[in-house]
Amino acid sequence: MKPYSILDNLIFLDIETTGIDSKNDKIVAISAVKIKDKLVTKFNTLVNPNRLIPLSIFVLSREITQEDLAISPQINEVMKELLVFFEDLPLVCLNATFEENSLKVSNAFLDLLDLFAILFPELTEFNLQYLLNKFIPHYKEENHTRLSDAENAIKLLNYAISKFYCENGYTLPMSITELEAWNWYKYLTNVNMDDVKGFLENKPIVFKNNADEPYPIFALKDYEKLFEHKDLWRRNGRSYTLRPQQSLYEKD
Repeated sequence: MKPYSILDNLIFLDIETTGIDSKNDKIVAISAVKIKDKLVTKFNTLVNPNRLIPLSIFVLSREITQEDLAISPQINEVMKELLVFFEDLPLVCLNATFEENSLKVSNAFLDLLDLFAILFPELTEFNLQYLLNKFIPHYKEENHTRLSDAENAIKLLNYAISKFYCENGYTLPMSITELEAWNWYKYLTNVNMDDVKGFLENKPIVFKNNADEPYPIFALKDYEKLFEHKDLWRRNGRSYTLRPQQSLYEKD
């Protein structure tokens, strides 16, 4: 299976749009990698937005040109094929809210940045470039293609899960086992340790122990909303209480 994924039966999705407004901007490219029963299939297409594209989009997406978009299929044609490709599998995205608002499909969405925010709250940033540079050995941005972000999401997921389990003795700590309402919970609790160890054995990884490093309170600024979900943090009849200090840092 290439690319290799520790988790099975899900789809890694990335879309490119004409801007950052999911309601008004148009999709110009859709890339997805499906891992189903350990088999890999890929979906990759441009989409005609029926409008001129800002120059900034071409800078970010070096493979896309206005000429290519003009002869690309319309979004309604693409969506018919995409829905067949999706089946009923969950969609893993780097910004699930944006993708969900843009595509409006019934599949479950899993936000990869949410996963990192919960598993590694000590990180100082939660964005794609920071995570790639920190977790992916020898990452080179110049090798970027339309499928790269979807495939990079697979790599990040592999490193996140393997690092987390490695640091916790290949068991889930109590802090995670009590998060039954979290949408990543059932995937983390059903990880095959043979897949984790197989990934580690094929990757020369040395995970650094950050236990002695100071905890950067500001790290969760962008993901403070996670701690406001009472259903997520309700534990055996007890509830997580949002600390006043967190709200203060949220306002900075």
